[in-house]
Amino acid sequence: MSGGQRTAGGFCALLLGLGCAHAVARTAPATALPPGCDTPITGTWTHEGNPSYQYTATDDGKLARLIPRRVNPDGTPRIDPPGQGLEMSVTLERRITGFAGEFRVLETKDDGQQCGALFSARLTACAPDRLVLQVEQTYAMNAACQRLDFGENDMVEHVLIRVKP
Repeated sequence: MSGGQRTAGGFCALLLGLGCAHAVARTAPATALPPGCDTPITGTWTHEGNPSYQYTATDDGKLARLIPRRVNPDGTPRIDPPGQGLEMSVTLERRITGFAGEFRVLETKDDGQQCGALFSARLTACAPDRLVLQVEQTYAMNAACQRLDFGENDMVEHVLIRVKP
């Protein structure tokens, strides 16, 4: 892969099951912590449209991290071939301006170089059993793995449902 504009489709599909996501227009940054997002989101979550994607969330009250994993239909972890596992995470911080952060994925370029791609991410709604996560869908990276700024990018909305213990 050479420098230039990329879409997160392939990577976000692994993380968030994009076939079931809803495109939303990019909006101005959040101006306040969404209702319910002051409560820790620790636990296991699944993508509403694709339950083969689960996320383990840790949350210390300020910083939350979601780590994805693929699961079989019975909920047991799916074993991926070596080098084909999910190398990505979502890290969100509670701020006065919202519950936002980044979606990080390791991307391998055509020349074999690995680059950490970062996408904006934010929770826009939180309930005890449901989260609404928006993730940026495009980015640009030069040959040195540096992100290029081309202005506003589209966000896609994903709904995560808490897995009952």
